[in-house]
Parts: sequence; C-alpha cells; structure tokens
Amino acid sequence: MSTRFTESELNNLCYIYVNFAEFHAGVDQFRFGNLIQTLLNIQNYPIVEELFLVFDTDGDGVVWFEEFIRGLNTMERGDFNEKCYFAFSIYDVFGRGCLDLITLRHIMRKCYSTPLISMEKARNLILTKKRWNWEEF
Repeated sequence: MSTRFTESELNNLCYIYVNFAEFHAGVDQFRFGNLIQTLLNIQNYPIVEELFLVFDTDGDGVVWFEEFIRGLNTMERGDFNEKCYFAFSIYDVFGRGCLDLITLRHIMRKCYSTPLISMEKARNLILTKKRWNWEEF
C-alpha cells in the first residue's frame, strides 16, 4: 500500500490503531468514533458516522488498518481534488453520486451547532437547487 506517510508516522498510527482495535476484529463504529476523536483531538465530532462509512470501503462494518491508513492518507495528505472528493463522499451517504435536499439538511443540522449563516438563508440557498453532483459540489 502506497501512502504519503513516513515509516515513523505509519508506526505511530499503527500503535494508535491497535489501542482501539479489538484483537483480530478491527475497529467498529463506536471504537472508530473514539479513535478519530482522540487522533484529531476533538470532542463530539458531528459526522463520525458518515466518516466511518467512507473509511469502511469494503462495507463490512469494520475499519481495518489498511482502510484506516488509506482514509487518513486522503484526509490528511491528499491533494485538493482528493480531499474535495473525500468531503463529497462523506456527505453522499447513500453513494448515489449526488446530494439531495434531505441529505444536505441532515448534514447541516449535525454540523452547525453555531451556524455561519442563518438557517433561513441556508434553506433558501438549498431550495434554489435540489441536487448537486460531484462537479458542482
């Protein structure tokens, strides 16, 4: 597996991952939430469930070490387009390749406990266009 992490960084990430993983069982969604919050030094990460789905590329309900490294590699070291697509994937929770009004409303409610703009203004912006594809995102 090719990453943008140094060998030392990979060793540190492995150490952190092993502390949260169950023996030969990987990291489930609950442990993943704790892992991400510890790793990123944040509390109550609002979209941890969506992030878990993006990291769990094989869809087995567990984030394995290789999936963890690939996800972090994109999230932390990816180029602009990789990071944008990664962010789009977090919001495209159904994997349909587009964002609809219901999905955006759900994400906005989760993420913005202190809104940057009023809900009324955000609602009006969303209602002007019902769907966004990857290029428009």
